[in-house]
Amino acid sequence: MLILVSQLINQPVIIESAGSQIGRIGLPVINPENGKLLAFHLTTGLIDRLTNSNKLIDGQLIRDYSSQQNTLASSTVLQLSQEPKIREIIKSKIKVYGATVRTEGGNKLGQATDLLLDSELGIVIKYYVHSLLRDYVITAEEVITIDRRGIIVNDRTPKVSSIIPEIDGAEI
Repeated sequence: MLILVSQLINQPVIIESAGSQIGRIGLPVINPENGKLLAFHLTTGLIDRLTNSNKLIDGQLIRDYSSQQNTLASSTVLQLSQEPKIREIIKSKIKVYGATVRTEGGNKLGQATDLLLDSELGIVIKYYVHSLLRDYVITAEEVITIDRRGIIVNDRTPKVSSIIPEIDGAEI
């Protein structure tokens, strides 16, 4: 199943054992080396939303996401101290969602305003980039590197798109 990160952010997270809400889905943590979704920040209040709290839920949970119920069920909250790769990415301030996107030659394309995830594989397959003048759709294969400065794509990559990302019925 394909799903946009923007459809997940701010959706409720339910703890399976108690059946009660423990928070809402926050920003994703993406492995910059392979585009794999590792986790989502778990927000429990306004302060968490503003500060990107270190409460996390496993990114694998999107396999069980129910768009009809708009909820994610979790059995546990991840402990950052037990997740060295996630801790390293957060500490390095590497973000993908909202990152600046540039070509190899240094031309700024815009900001990554959404990500299309393959929920079965748990990876990013497309990056939706927005600027004041145009929008781009970048495939994962066109990404050269992701680091704390942003996302670098091949110089030949930029393809102007008028597609607004939608899942139901529209091209992705």
